[in-house]
Amino acid sequence: MALTDLLLFLVSTTAILYVLFKKLLQKEKSKLNLPPGPKPIPIVGNLHQLGGILPQTAYGLSKIYGPIIYMRMGQIPAILVHTTELAKEIMHNQDLVFCSRPALTVLQKYSFNGCDVAAAPYGDQWRQLRKIFILELLSNRKLPFFRSSRQAEVDQMINSIRTRPNQDSPVNISDLMVRLSSSIVCRVAFGYRSEGKYGERSRLHDLLEVGNAHFDTVFIADYFPGFGWMDWFTGSRFRIERNAKDLDMFYSKVIEEHKDVHKRGEDHEEDFVDVMLRLCKEEDSKITNDHIKGSIMNVLVGGTDTSASTVIWAMTELSRNPRVMKKAQDELRSIVGNKGKSRRK
Repeated sequence: MALTDLLLFLVSTTAILYVLFKKLLQKEKSKLNLPPGPKPIPIVGNLHQLGGILPQTAYGLSKIYGPIIYMRMGQIPAILVHTTELAKEIMHNQDLVFCSRPALTVLQKYSFNGCDVAAAPYGDQWRQLRKIFILELLSNRKLPFFRSSRQAEVDQMINSIRTRPNQDSPVNISDLMVRLSSSIVCRVAFGYRSEGKYGERSRLHDLLEVGNAHFDTVFIADYFPGFGWMDWFTGSRFRIERNAKDLDMFYSKVIEEHKDVHKRGEDHEEDFVDVMLRLCKEEDSKITNDHIKGSIMNVLVGGTDTSASTVIWAMTELSRNPRVMKKAQDELRSIVGNKGKSRRK
């Protein structure tokens, strides 16, 4: 009898919750002039309709509901657009409305709660950080100063390939490119060179690889904010916390080394972190250590993974097309000749 009562209670409670959720959803939709879209189901929303290859799924939905679609990703409302006109409207005409990224778990964790260029909401703080990036790291005025660092790292990489013990052994281009990119970025941005030799995986390399993998991880909190505690049970939250803590220790080490003037010498050339620390000391400055750490993260992730991936994919396509590979080799040899390496800017 007790079991029957319990089952009856559970069924009735589920029915009541379903009715309440449906009424709340209808009430919300009645207040907004929402675009058409597939009908969401309770709790899950439209997540079950996004299986397979996402662009193909979205294209199929646009054939049914039109160029602009309203969907619910769990408890999060979302809009899908499928025409160049709507994309221009969102990204150009209404860019100030849509330019801020959503506060996703992985972005908030690695950006120290939005203290960087990638995750910070549009405003005075974001504009200040962006200005520092452009003037002190990405401007044409700075590029000539970085040339010697780039050349030195490329020379070391080529030398490691040339002097490897077994000349017949294959070369792992992926590891070399990630190492080259991280070493160049570290040297030009904050005067720090990755430890170890080319061909060896560094501690920083491993940390960045794990961190990049977390950007592809699905966190329950991003779709069901009230159930974020479940990420701890799946282990995803624990893994990102551990990786973020290790990276935080690396950022802190870089900052402390830059603060130690006696160790670096008073006549050293000012780099990106030096500029951030100088601005941090100015009166009425809103830049904190978290902003410096978040900016270092932007430099490492944005400068390492993207550059390395571009070269890796280019080498992959060349290896699959011998004719194009030979054409590229001939063009390179016609420029470099017998000099061994190019000195052209």
